[in-house]
Amino acid sequence: MATSNGWTTFSDFSVRGAHLADTMNGVSCSSATRCEAVGSWGTATTGYGVVAVSTNGGRTWSAQHASPIPHVLSAITCLNDKDCYAAGVKGGSTNYWSATTSAGTHWTDHTAMVSPSVGGLSAISCVSTTNCTMTDIRGTTAVTDTSGSTWSIGSAFSTTHWIWGLSCVAGGSCVAVGVDTKGKAQVLVSLNSGLTWRPATTPNVSGTLFGVTCLSASTCYAVGKNASHAIIWRTTNWITWSAMTVPAGASVLNAISCRTVSWCTAVGGNAANNADVFTLH
Repeated sequence: MATSNGWTTFSDFSVRGAHLADTMNGVSCSSATRCEAVGSWGTATTGYGVVAVSTNGGRTWSAQHASPIPHVLSAITCLNDKDCYAAGVKGGSTNYWSATTSAGTHWTDHTAMVSPSVGGLSAISCVSTTNCTMTDIRGTTAVTDTSGSTWSIGSAFSTTHWIWGLSCVAGGSCVAVGVDTKGKAQVLVSLNSGLTWRPATTPNVSGTLFGVTCLSASTCYAVGKNASHAIIWRTTNWITWSAMTVPAGASVLNAISCRTVSWCTAVGGNAANNADVFTLH
């Protein structure tokens, strides 16, 4: 991993433990000091999901949790310093999500409780402890307002190939990001918590968006990669997106969490296959 100031420099950092994350897939910051990041070691059938925590705004990180069962953790969302929800895939094909209400000291695992399953969950966004939206990699969404005891299943958008990132705000506005069937980076927007989608206006870029964070129903940031380097997009009107400057050394960015327009943390990897965390504070 690494941290940076103003997207300009970064230094090496490794989470030490039984298994090291070879990439970081998701990040969520519940305050200006506390962030949770999820990553993966190995594969969905032979590796493990890893959770790391920072209590100083992303400057340093430590291992918090490594799953005892093979799975990949793809995304995480935190409502506050205690309540976080992570999503991914168990055994290569089963929907998997985990929750903590104790600031990460204990995680409760849930499998095969959301249907349909198309290769596991790729993204999750919660606006309260009862209201969450999840999506699988094909773009099929599941929405709950009962803390996961019941779910409403949405429809995938027609041109979606993969969906990797999701961010919702109070009132039902959601943004999902990924790649379309023509290999172009895709942004989708919803007004009903992700049950139905329509496309946003974006740069015509071959590549994939892996993560998105929304500060409001109008201001959002998305990250991913094209053929040669990481990409960062921004919108201030929810529909029209434009490119931003990429941090030096970033080959891929998998997720981003912003508290304000000048306070963001993004995670991914560099050309040396090391996990990275970039901060703009």
